[in-house]
Amino acid sequence: MKIFKIIAATLVCLALLASCTGDSSDVVISYDGTTSADISANMYNYWASTSKANFIYSYTDIKDTEEFWQSEYEDGKTYAQYLDSLVLEDIKTTAVCLSLYNEMRLSLTDSQREAIDKNIDGYLSEYAGGNKNTLNRALSAYGANMTILREIKEAEAKRTLVYDFLFSEGGEKALSAEDYEKYYQDNYYHFQIIYINNKYEYVLDDKGNYTTNADGTYVTRALSGDALDKKNQSIKNVTDGIEAGEDFDSLFNTYSEQKTYANGYYFTASDSYANAVFYKLIADIAETEIGETVVSEYDSGTYIMKRLPLDENAWNQSINKDFFNSFKTLAANAAFRVFCAEQFDALTIDAELISKYSVSKIKANDLF
Repeated sequence: MKIFKIIAATLVCLALLASCTGDSSDVVISYDGTTSADISANMYNYWASTSKANFIYSYTDIKDTEEFWQSEYEDGKTYAQYLDSLVLEDIKTTAVCLSLYNEMRLSLTDSQREAIDKNIDGYLSEYAGGNKNTLNRALSAYGANMTILREIKEAEAKRTLVYDFLFSEGGEKALSAEDYEKYYQDNYYHFQIIYINNKYEYVLDDKGNYTTNADGTYVTRALSGDALDKKNQSIKNVTDGIEAGEDFDSLFNTYSEQKTYANGYYFTASDSYANAVFYKLIADIAETEIGETVVSEYDSGTYIMKRLPLDENAWNQSINKDFFNSFKTLAANAAFRVFCAEQFDALTIDAELISKYSVSKIKANDLF
């Protein structure tokens, strides 16, 4: 029994030592002619796990169930396959950047390396009470340990450095006004919305104040009776008016319950939106011809939308600033990804190993 305990203890110590010595997992992505851009299975696992957490946080309709992952995203493609393709493209971009980092003879500064140290030390203190073994065990759920995590953070910093060198303001490939206009014309939709809430109403207290749930959200209930009939009649008035050729702006002014943007909305599927319904509206308007209308009904209400032509230089006009806060960053990131994708042919991909790290199989990393 004592011998068994000694052997068991020794194995535990060896396991912990092994977990701290580095990354012995197989390379799943490599760049021709160099090992500086190698992406290991453990690194891929970590990034895929982090991406999964980001997907779940960003898109409220994602459910971490096998049924959801295998449900159809589009013809012939499941949600898992679609999101896995996004993960793979992003990690391939990182691999290209690691090669460019060496090729362009860039170097992380001392302050950048210190920031990585501080980041990892923060995890050690916050999640492990200063115990490295505890942190390594927690990281192992996502394919990492402290050594691998440092390598991952350095790879991310190198990617950022490559991006800044090439595409930030003043960079070698910084975008021009013409580039921004082309990105806008190619990626944005301009449309007006007549919004009518025929789905719910807020529950008020005796003093007429909004009531809230335990999580702080407002309490609502489904519309019914006369209130629902009135909303549905308004929708019919709008659709009948459109059919009869009435002016859409006039109908908007008369019936829309949201009139904040009289100039219309400018949306792109490339941006991030707090409300998932916007992604659905963008998909609906993308299937609509300029000048035509579409009626979209979702849990939050009915949206009667007219697709409008893209006004030239709208991204640079103050009246539209609410829609273009992230515009230049989105455009530069898109150009950066296209630039990196042009070098994807130089990558060797182990698709079989990578398939083990599908978003449908791994644990979402919302901690590290």
